[in-house]
Amino acid sequence: MPIEQETGNTGRKNDWPGRVGSALIRLENSVERWAEEDVRLVSFTVSTPYKGRADYLVVGRFEAGTNRYVAFHSAETVYEALKGFCDRMENKTLKLREDQYAD
Repeated sequence: MPIEQETGNTGRKNDWPGRVGSALIRLENSVERWAEEDVRLVSFTVSTPYKGRADYLVVGRFEAGTNRYVAFHSAETVYEALKGFCDRMENKTLKLREDQYAD
């Protein structure tokens, strides 16, 4: 079954794995475009809701030259969190902040 590029929908009921996979493909494309501008996504993590936090949290760690940055995006579902992070990378509205905790 083909995957719709925009929504990640495969047409199957409750197809969150397909949607998450689609978001990861979009992330890979954005990583390549950012690398062309010498900004590299080094790693990203997805934290689940816990200890009173209701949302999934995506944390991206970036390098640009010798500088290190961090960016955040949260949402109610893991798919929405990944999709939002990807959307913001694609349209370059993801705010990079100096990573004060970098090694």
